[in-house]
Amino acid sequence: MQSEALNSIVPSINVASAAEAEERLSIALSLVPAGGFAHLDIHDGSMSPCVSWGSPREVQGVVARHPELSRLSLSAHLMTRDPESSVAEWFEAGV
Repeated sequence: MQSEALNSIVPSINVASAAEAEERLSIALSLVPAGGFAHLDIHDGSMSPCVSWGSPREVQGVVARHPELSRLSLSAHLMTRDPESSVAEWFEAGV
């Protein structure tokens, strides 16, 4: 029997602004059960032409403005030039 965790779809949030993030995370919240995951794609422009989530503080700000988002567990894909230098900040931001 497979674990339910293996049978889930995790929405991936790839956005260019905090306003767009708030909208997409609200949609994810409506699709994912409490404690479920939403995935953030973090780009700094070094590995792809787009840039998203300028800093971990942006994530903290979005969640602070919308406390209901704290019901989501967040994961991240750090597509950045030097992820090791910022990983602690992302953890502190709740990702």
